[in-house]
Amino acid sequence: MKKINSTILTLLALTTLSLLFVSSLHAQKQGPPARELGYYEGDIYRFSADLGIPQNVPPRVQGNVFLVVYPTNWQALGLVAPQCDPCDHLGDGITFDDFHDHVLDSIPGVPGYTALKHVSAILPNYSFLSGGNDPARDAAISQAYAYLLPATSVQAVNDLLDATAPDGTPLAVRNDLGIYIRLSVNGPVIKQAGR
Repeated sequence: MKKINSTILTLLALTTLSLLFVSSLHAQKQGPPARELGYYEGDIYRFSADLGIPQNVPPRVQGNVFLVVYPTNWQALGLVAPQCDPCDHLGDGITFDDFHDHVLDSIPGVPGYTALKHVSAILPNYSFLSGGNDPARDAAISQAYAYLLPATSVQAVNDLLDATAPDGTPLAVRNDLGIYIRLSVNGPVIKQAGR
C-alpha cells in the first residue's frame, strides 16, 4: 500500500509541475520568445522558444528537446554551471530542476528537422522522486550521473537513460512534461568538443 501511495503522490507532483509549467508558458505568450542556449551534436546553438502554439501536436511533425537536469550538488561535484543556472521555466520558485542544459534533437538543415518540439526532462533517479528518502543512494546517483555530464547530444541523453546506478536501478529517468514549443535556431553556433 505504501508503494502505491508514494507512486500516486509522485504522479500528482509531476502532474502539478507540468500544469504549472504550461500555465507559466501561457502567461509568457504576451512577450517575445525566450532566447536560450542548447546543445546539438556537441555544439552550442542559440535558439528562441515560441510557447504560444497549440499543445496538441501530431507525433509525425514533432521533434524533441530535452532538459537535462543537473545533480542537486552539481557545484560540489566540480561541474561547470549548466546553461540554465537557474531558469525557473515552471514559475514555481527555484528548485533543483531549474539547473539544466537543453539538448536539441535536430537543427535546420538536418533531414527530418521540424521546429515543433516535445519537451521532456531528464532527471537523476533520486529516491525522493518516488516518495523515498535514501541520502546515501542519492549521493551515489549524483556521482555517477555527474560523470556523464554535460550531455551535449541525443546520444549522450540516451547514454544517461541507459546507464544504471551502483545499485542496479536506472541512473536517470525521463519525465514527459506534456508540452510543445516552436523552436527557432537563430545562431550563432559555438563549436566545442563534448559528448
